[in-house]
Amino acid sequence: MEAADSQAQPSVEFQATRDDFAAAYQLHFALTRGRWLFCALFVSASCAGMFFFLWHDNAPFWLQLLLPLAVASSGAIAGFFAWAVFAPWLGRRTHARQPLAHLPSRLTLRPHGLRLQSARGDSTLLWKDFIFWRANGKTTLVYLSPYSFLIVPARLSTQGFAADGLRAALTREIGPPRR
Repeated sequence: MEAADSQAQPSVEFQATRDDFAAAYQLHFALTRGRWLFCALFVSASCAGMFFFLWHDNAPFWLQLLLPLAVASSGAIAGFFAWAVFAPWLGRRTHARQPLAHLPSRLTLRPHGLRLQSARGDSTLLWKDFIFWRANGKTTLVYLSPYSFLIVPARLSTQGFAADGLRAALTREIGPPRR
């Protein structure tokens, strides 16, 4: 009965690649609306504080305006570098150091959750085991904790996996994706 039931569900066998991990880490480190708000408030408070201290030191007015803008722009450049270079590097490094990522796995979309099968075992994660999810055109991340996630590459849809069905189930069971 179990074999016939799993055949009826959308299922795909795949092996995670370095690029899958790079895309996943890039999505994981992408700023959410809350993080954008925090960064904007932090930069605004830092610029205001720097302007205030420079004003009390009788610094030239051009320095009072230029220095906070330089600090804010260098922070933005550093953040972009972290997202565009560091996050993909960290994803590829994690893939290289994670032995289970090198095993072929079968992912099955079930009515009550996601079933994962590999040479190491069989596990079903229920929808209530997930806390939130994020998605973009390259990958879907389903979070088990704030920093632990399951990677479902978008390329699996070309192999017959119901990526739209997964997103619909996640929206129905967990809520809308975190933006």
